[in-house]
Amino acid sequence: MYNYIIKYEIFRNSSFLLNILDIIDELDLSKVMKSKIIWRENLGKDERVGRRVIFEFNKSYPVIMSPMLEKEDLKEWFLKYLSYYYDESPVVV
Repeated sequence: MYNYIIKYEIFRNSSFLLNILDIIDELDLSKVMKSKIIWRENLGKDERVGRRVIFEFNKSYPVIMSPMLEKEDLKEWFLKYLSYYYDESPVVV
């Protein structure tokens, strides 16, 4: 996850990085974030859930100032973007 996050210059922010990693740890999503997206052929052969979630944050950047969000607000967006690539219904917030 760290490598995906620092790929985008706007996310090279210690609080954003720590908040994202804390959310992943808190919700026990490390295996989910590393898993390959095999059910979406349009994304390529080696796309990972974590990479796509960070990509969604990057796409929405000027509209959603994610590096400046508080952890709880960031968690809402994180779960929304996660739902694009993973059925998070078993995840308890």
